[in-house]
Amino acid sequence: MSVGPVTGRPLIYLILQDAVPSGLAIGNLGGDTIYEFVTDYFGKRYRYVGLAPRRWSGEIDVDALQAGEFILPPNLVYRLERSHVARQPGRIARLWASVTSFFVRPSKSPSR
Repeated sequence: MSVGPVTGRPLIYLILQDAVPSGLAIGNLGGDTIYEFVTDYFGKRYRYVGLAPRRWSGEIDVDALQAGEFILPPNLVYRLERSHVARQPGRIARLWASVTSFFVRPSKSPSR
């Protein structure tokens, strides 16, 4: 596992998981399509900003990534769009809503 020498951030923490295309196809790289936007498992949207920088050893240079930038394998960089509000609640939000609705019961008013 690659770790940045300055920040110590493991690369695994910066890889987008379960990202799906949510924008136009803007190019190809090694047979893979590059999309303008992708959306992750939690409903957050990311914009394509370029290719991941590499060290002389060939590893991804984690320290060269800016705040809010993540890797979509093989080596595409996407930046989180902070102004984007997901149109549907993420899976965690739906799960939390179902759990809280189970434990929070409407109070019964006393009989008159």
